[in-house]
Amino acid sequence: MQLLINLGSTFLLGLLTPLTAVCVLPLYPGFLSFLSRKLSTTGRRGSPLALGGLVAGGVVRFLVNYKAVINRVAGVLMLGVSLYYLIFVFRIFQRVLS
Repeated sequence: MQLLINLGSTFLLGLLTPLTAVCVLPLYPGFLSFLSRKLSTTGRRGSPLALGGLVAGGVVRFLVNYKAVINRVAGVLMLGVSLYYLIFVFRIFQRVLS
């Protein structure tokens, strides 16, 4: 049972990973406009450039408005990960030296 839970959580986290990657962020407007064009059921096709511009504008506005909050959260996360690795490496050296 534990194996199925681990596999399920790993699969879910793998699906969510592209949503948190900053390097993938510029690809979202184009991807959403591509999906809107492919999934359109009406004969009338809207401009994918307009949807891409709208999404890009929203992303830029979010990043500009919440820049201070994003920087603080990123700083706290960096400190947390650094402390985790420091403790992890300390435990490894402790086992090796004893």
